[in-house]
Amino acid sequence: RDQPLTPELALHAIRGLPPSSKPGAGFDYSNTNYQVLALVIEAATGQPVDRLLRDRLIAPLGLTATYFDVPSPPGDTIHGYGSPFDPWEE
Repeated sequence: RDQPLTPELALHAIRGLPPSSKPGAGFDYSNTNYQVLALVIEAATGQPVDRLLRDRLIAPLGLTATYFDVPSPPGDTIHGYGSPFDPWEE
């Protein structure tokens, strides 16, 4: 719990779990899809996704109260919801 939730760790947590439905038969929101996207972006650019977001979106748009991959952003924060599993467990 003292390490950040990386794409590799999130994907490790769901590895081997069956899909919730057959393709095209249902819909479930999945944050892990964004984790896969982060890995694809990093592989395509050779740069960490947090640096790309900061350098190409957050800074150029002047988003002074927007953070990504920051353990404790200053001020009031909106955070994600809880998880039904603990990704740090084996």
